[in-house]
Amino acid sequence: MPIPPNLRFAPATGDDYERLVDIRLITMRPSLEALGRFDPVRARKRFAGEFQPECTTLVFDEDKLIGCYAIIPKQDQLYLGHFYLLPDYQGQGIGKLLLERAIDVADKAQKDIVLIVLNQSPAQAFYAKFGFTVANSDEVETIMMRPTNAGLPRPQSDNQS
Repeated sequence: MPIPPNLRFAPATGDDYERLVDIRLITMRPSLEALGRFDPVRARKRFAGEFQPECTTLVFDEDKLIGCYAIIPKQDQLYLGHFYLLPDYQGQGIGKLLLERAIDVADKAQKDIVLIVLNQSPAQAFYAKFGFTVANSDEVETIMMRPTNAGLPRPQSDNQS
């Protein structure tokens, strides 16, 4: 299935909190369950502690909210957080498009981009294709980093989200 032709983006507001938490729970549940760590209460608290609507972009297919991502300034880096895409929209190249948009922002700002991914998640391999490398890891999560203007080629369309 190709990228929806009516894909559009909009800035988030504080009013988007509940529906973004719902998307987080839907998208993260399989990976968290695989680690034996799915806890909706903890997931909501973590989202609440990190949600910055002014840094968050909503992703729509026509009028349907299908995902989001946040680019949050942190010291000398940009943090890519809340990168969620509903399962029905994964594997179509949308995730690649969103990640390229985030990398472009980081490169224009001349800042490294950092993200956190769950261990054993297929997302690690996805991010690695874009030049992200493991910076640190614990028993649950891995921090990955991509230097600004890494000069790495962007992967060809391989229909991964």
